[in-house]
Amino acid sequence: MGKILIPGGGGGADLDVITATAPDVRKNKVIVDKDGEPLAGVMNEQAGGTFTPGTSDRVLVPANTFVTSAIIMKGDPNLTAGNIKKNVPIFGVIGSHDGYVVSANHLYKYGSNVAGFYRDSGTVTFESNSIYVQQGGSRMNSTKVYNLTGYTYLKVHMNVTAGETGQHMLSIYRHSTNRVIKYQDGLGNGNQTITFNISDIYYSDAIDVIYTGMWGQVYQIWLE
Repeated sequence: MGKILIPGGGGGADLDVITATAPDVRKNKVIVDKDGEPLAGVMNEQAGGTFTPGTSDRVLVPANTFVTSAIIMKGDPNLTAGNIKKNVPIFGVIGSHDGYVVSANHLYKYGSNVAGFYRDSGTVTFESNSIYVQQGGSRMNSTKVYNLTGYTYLKVHMNVTAGETGQHMLSIYRHSTNRVIKYQDGLGNGNQTITFNISDIYYSDAIDVIYTGMWGQVYQIWLE
């Protein structure tokens, strides 16, 4: 049984209680073993750092490693339920977003009424993910003003389901003057994207849309 004699003391310290071995002691630090002999530590060391979560598990610090500085796991204020697809879990946050991402050039997208369209006349019904229009001169006006300078196209994605033969017409009006900007007639039935070339328009105004002689759902309206 090893002992360390303490000058002026009693019988010394009992070294049999020592259980630490070299891998348990920090590198370049020295203790004594059960026999009272110097024991230099060999524990692995690692600097800390800042880490970002990824798509797979990672070992940041291996077992039996001494960390010489702080370990920081980055957070992100955008990790909220509203930014994650509905019912998808990310780091314990369950997503609640069930809509569509709307870009700056969208006037309307699957229920997101960015332009603030409202019914002016005819049958215009704002549903959860589309705008339903029905024959006649169904008209909706935007409350938001758009600078059309620099845009080449205004596009309307819609599904024409029925209407008067040969009279399917879609018209874009300048709100302040109530004058037609562009129109297309003779549109067929079915899911389609109607494209208006507006490269020759250089002003700012609200945009009104008139549906003539057709039934259908409007899904998107945007500028390119």
